[in-house]
Amino acid sequence: MFNSRNFQAKIKKYMGFLIPVLGIAVIIVLAMVMWWWEADGRQRAFYVDVPVFKDDVKRGDLIKEEMFTTVKYEKDKLIVNFIKEPRTIVGLEAKQYIPKNLQLDLQFFESPNLLTDDKRKNWKIPNEWIYSMPNSLRRKDQIVFYEVNSDAMKSDKKIQIDATSKITEDIGKKDQNIQVQITQKPDEKNKLMGKNEPIFSTIVSYVKDSANREVVSTSPINRIDANSTIKDLEIIATKEDIDLLTSIVTGGNKFIIGYSDGEGTVHESKTGK
Repeated sequence: MFNSRNFQAKIKKYMGFLIPVLGIAVIIVLAMVMWWWEADGRQRAFYVDVPVFKDDVKRGDLIKEEMFTTVKYEKDKLIVNFIKEPRTIVGLEAKQYIPKNLQLDLQFFESPNLLTDDKRKNWKIPNEWIYSMPNSLRRKDQIVFYEVNSDAMKSDKKIQIDATSKITEDIGKKDQNIQVQITQKPDEKNKLMGKNEPIFSTIVSYVKDSANREVVSTSPINRIDANSTIKDLEIIATKEDIDLLTSIVTGGNKFIIGYSDGEGTVHESKTGK
């Protein structure tokens, strides 16, 4: 016959044993959860592994697999289009100086190949064509050719050059009395009439010194110091582009060359070539 008193006594006995065991188990589980949260959970919840460069990368450096490491970034501090897989940019070139441990964006990189079609070739611009160009020119700069009237070069008057920015700079050593005044956007119909306006823009393929070595910046951040002095300029252009420049030089004119800093400002040389 079922004895309720014995059953209740057994229940009390088991509960007296089970409750402390359950309490200890809960404490152990909570301790493990807290350990996991501090060791890994917090980072999984709020951080993301982001590929970055181990060392600073200079403009023009070719991107290789061994250049990468990963750092953890807070999710709310991620840029919109950060690079998730290093292989997407391996083989490209850096368009700018990139500090180590910085999040990477595809816009920081470009193809190392400057030629995009069969018509565009690499051309050397004869030195006698150039009246003046910046000593800070570097490979892959976007440059613009301004036509300079030969009569203006021999006079003490200002050379009027049409462009999108308003800047006045002294050309320098060739003639201290000649100034370049950049005024407004040009009239395309006057390109070959010696109106001293931008007539051609392109990309620099190389700037070289007298030993045929590429001139590069010794500072990864700015262009102030270079490993040598520019002697030769090479550009990417079509045969028609070169014919245009040749026709202008044949007419007795030369070129002042400027480059853009990417913010709408055109930089003119302060030294004659």
